[in-house]
Amino acid sequence: MKRLKKVLHSKLFLIILLSLTLIHITIHTITPRNSLYKEGDITLKGKVVAKRISNKNFILTVRNKDYFLIYKYIKNSNDLKEYDSIDLGDSINIAGSLEGIDELHNFYSFSYKKYLNNKDIYYKVVAKKIKITKKNTNVIYLLRNFLYNYFATFNDKITPYLKVFILGNKDDLSYNLKKNIQAIGLTHLFSLSGTHLFLVVTSISFLNKSKKRYVNVVLILIYFLIVENSVSLARSLLFLYLRQINNTFHFNLPPFKLIIIALTVLLNINPSYLLDTGLLYSFTISTGLVLYYERKKERKGLLKLLETSLLAFLFSLPISLYNFSSINIFSIFYNLIYVPLVSFVLFPMAFLVMLFPFIANIYYVIIELFEESVSFFSNISFNLIFRRVSLIIYIVYLLLIFIAIYQKKVLYILLIMLIPHYFYNNIFSFDKVYMLDVGQGDSFLFISNNETLLLDTGGSASFSLDSYSTGDDICDFLRKMGIKKLDTVLISHGDGDHLGEYFKIAKYYKIDNLYLNSNSFNSLEKRAVSLAESKKTVVRKLVKDDYFQIGNFTFQVLNNNYQEENDSSTVLFINIDKYNLLFMGDASKKSEQNILSNYDLPIIDILKVGHHGSNTSSSKEFITSIKPKISLLSVGKKNRYGHPKREVLDILNNSKIYRTDKNGAIEIELSKDKYKVTTCFPKICFAKK
Repeated sequence: MKRLKKVLHSKLFLIILLSLTLIHITIHTITPRNSLYKEGDITLKGKVVAKRISNKNFILTVRNKDYFLIYKYIKNSNDLKEYDSIDLGDSINIAGSLEGIDELHNFYSFSYKKYLNNKDIYYKVVAKKIKITKKNTNVIYLLRNFLYNYFATFNDKITPYLKVFILGNKDDLSYNLKKNIQAIGLTHLFSLSGTHLFLVVTSISFLNKSKKRYVNVVLILIYFLIVENSVSLARSLLFLYLRQINNTFHFNLPPFKLIIIALTVLLNINPSYLLDTGLLYSFTISTGLVLYYERKKERKGLLKLLETSLLAFLFSLPISLYNFSSINIFSIFYNLIYVPLVSFVLFPMAFLVMLFPFIANIYYVIIELFEESVSFFSNISFNLIFRRVSLIIYIVYLLLIFIAIYQKKVLYILLIMLIPHYFYNNIFSFDKVYMLDVGQGDSFLFISNNETLLLDTGGSASFSLDSYSTGDDICDFLRKMGIKKLDTVLISHGDGDHLGEYFKIAKYYKIDNLYLNSNSFNSLEKRAVSLAESKKTVVRKLVKDDYFQIGNFTFQVLNNNYQEENDSSTVLFINIDKYNLLFMGDASKKSEQNILSNYDLPIIDILKVGHHGSNTSSSKEFITSIKPKISLLSVGKKNRYGHPKREVLDILNNSKIYRTDKNGAIEIELSKDKYKVTTCFPKICFAKK
């Protein structure tokens, strides 16, 4: 035992442990995973390990040799009954169609596909028929099923909180609550961690009258197994057991070393945990606090809470900047309110409500007050937006913060780096055009000299501000580009796939100007104008031969007024340096003919193809006349319209074609002597003088 103690205390042990973990992570990262299955009809069997309802589909996670997501569209009450009949742990047979996991591909965007891959889910099956072959007998799944069914008997407001605090399942938390929590800078608030585990352990120890330690260990382990995939809770539990071993055998290892051992064990079990944001927050903050308080005497009372909140904010700063490109300065104070409220009121009360349901009404009132206060503070938050930069910069930030524990003056270096980072777009000048991937719709961003124009927003006429949509992807992209406000939003015409997400973007972004086409407004445009005026946004109707400037881009309006919405779509001729761009919106062949009759257009370097490649646009005469070098097609994957049409692609075959359904988002950087095109998926750069 003495020899083991000596080994554990040696620096060499820690170096070897970290080196082996790094090697394992590297091998896991670079090893390609070859698909065992081909897209198409498939029959498979497996065990149900998770289930939920989302967007009129019920979704099952099924484990075979691999994990699969099983989707089935809910057409009627019989489909809901089928969903209810399937329990966790049931063995099922599925007949359906195997498909790739679809997602929008925008620069810096959250990748749902990578998120699933990190959970070892690589396949999606659209089910036609599901048959239960064996009901579950596993004790852990029986407990989970019982709890899920029991929680469903409570009020719709209470059920999500019982699920998140007792089972670690965040699926049912409302969209607005998640957005408000993110706005006040407390995304970690609903992650089960060491504080929650401490309360569970304390409660179990209090209830265990026999005081036998192994009983506590078994009960805590059962609780952990019931909770669904909480990596930060796993780290806390592992740390707890390591600390008990450390105390029992008198190894006298410092807390920092125990945290490192716990982390390396987790990463060797699953290297993908390194990408788990909850684990990164939990590990970074706990490590920082341990190292800080090893050197400094802890304060007492409110001063200690304030100091801990400030330290937690500082240690988590690089993670927040990398993942969200924004920080909320007020979160230091919000931590003082909400962390104790959640940890010592909402969390323990969830267990009390489970045991004593007659107090559910009290819990409901507390939840209402909690959500109302979060909504209120989200509107007065002090958010700073930072442009996404190289990962190395965030690692340097993290290293500087940890070095500052020993040398406080290093914080000045951190501040010196953060100031130009915040003003990145003011310092560095560039001229770029982005075609965003918004599915079947249009959205383009122009940036020049820190001025911005968003041309169309994507979306649909049946938009909702209370659920996730492509507008969230656009706002996320704008933040990660360091854009703090939009100078102009230009809506080419009033169809939902060009205007629908304006309302979501206007909710989260200040917009100085709203430009619309010259024909009469439809109902959707009227709603946009009403919202714009309420937010003091300047509204302007564009007419033929209007000119305006965004940075180095000069815009000229070419189109006439027509009765039909697509015909009246704003057509923009854009010039920058020696380059000519033409953006056609959804303009039809009628509009193209009018442009040819009234304007002597030069050769077009970059064409935004009309109406997503529909055969109602892009006549051979028009394309032959303007001779585009690059053609941009904003189009949804496997869209129901069959866009782009084959005959249009044939007409455009002398130009380089970029499509959002094939390439994801496109970045075009223009300079005086060359332009560079970068595709998001796959990541390819093309430069030409």
